[in-house]
Amino acid sequence: MSKLLRALGWLFLLAALATFAFVTVAPDHGQFSITINGQEVEGTQKLMIGSLGFLIAGIAALAAIGIAVLAVAGSGLIVFICLAFPALILIAVALPFLLPIIIPILVVVFIVMAGRQKPNANGI
Repeated sequence: MSKLLRALGWLFLLAALATFAFVTVAPDHGQFSITINGQEVEGTQKLMIGSLGFLIAGIAALAAIGIAVLAVAGSGLIVFICLAFPALILIAVALPFLLPIIIPILVVVFIVMAGRQKPNANGI
């Protein structure tokens, strides 16, 4: 079961990276235009506004995964961890101005994870 979950995690990560690369490298960026006050948005600003869809989709996916974790508590936690970290990495790459928010969240997560570790037989 562990090999299957690991393979699914890598498959998801590969699919997410491929989708991200396609959206950011594609010359037409999905053939959509954004018009604000009668002027078409171009360049980096258009890419940033378009990448907000990734943020919304990531939040929705994490919410759906959170509900799945409650439904399937044991293996759902492993799936959540396998999917949440790549999602945070993609969000950090797509929207670097969110790093001041993401970094403290990761620090809190690592502190909580370190506090939950059980000491071994030597008490270390």
